[in-house]
Amino acid sequence: MTKWICMSAILFLSGNAGAAPLIINGGFEDLGGNTVSGDWSYFASLPGWSGVNNIEVQKDGFLANGFGDYYIELNAHPGQNIPFQLQSDSFSTVLGQAYLLSFFAQRRRADDGEFSFMVDGYSQSVSSHVTSGFTLFTYNFIGTGSLTNLVFTSGQSGSDTIGHFLDNVSLTTVSSVPEPGMLALLLTGMMGIGLSRCHGCLKKVSVLSHKHS
Repeated sequence: MTKWICMSAILFLSGNAGAAPLIINGGFEDLGGNTVSGDWSYFASLPGWSGVNNIEVQKDGFLANGFGDYYIELNAHPGQNIPFQLQSDSFSTVLGQAYLLSFFAQRRRADDGEFSFMVDGYSQSVSSHVTSGFTLFTYNFIGTGSLTNLVFTSGQSGSDTIGHFLDNVSLTTVSSVPEPGMLALLLTGMMGIGLSRCHGCLKKVSVLSHKHS
C-alpha cells in the first residue's frame, strides 16, 4: 500500500466531527495537577504528553491567543543542543483505516523556520504558519496497524528556546479520504484557499487564522 500524507479541507474535518479522538489532552488544558506560575511554566510531562527538554505551557494571551486557558511552545527549557520534541501517549492505528490529524500553529518570530511532525511512519514539515495568529493545519493518512505516537519536533536546536506555538491537536478516524477531484469540488467558492505541495502532489488546503479581537 502506498504511504501518503497531504493537507485536506476543513470542510472534510467538520463532516467527521463525531469521530472518536485518539489524542488525549490535545488542547493542553489538563495540567495534571501542575500550576503555571506567572505567564508560563515548563514541566517534564502533561496528561497525554511527554517532552524532550520539557514542555513549556503558556497562559492564553501572554504571547499568543489560543483556544482555552493554555497553549504550548514547542521550544522549551533548558536547552541541551538536541531538537525539542513533544510526544503523545502511544496509540494503535488500524491497517487501512483513514485518519485525520489537525492542529493549530503559530510562529513566535518571523525567522523561527519550521517544525515537523511524525505519526505512524508518516512525516511532514510545517513552515507556512505566521506570527499574527494561529493557523489551522489538517492532514490525512492511512493507518499501518502499528503502535505509534504523534511527535512534534522543532527545527531549531536545543539552544534556541524561542519557537513555535501549538494548540488544539486532534487525531480522529474518518470514514474515507476524499479523492482529489471531490476535494476540489468541495473547496470551490471557499475563502482563504491556498495551494500546498505535499510529497510531490499538488493539493488544495484551507487555512484559517485564529485571533482574539
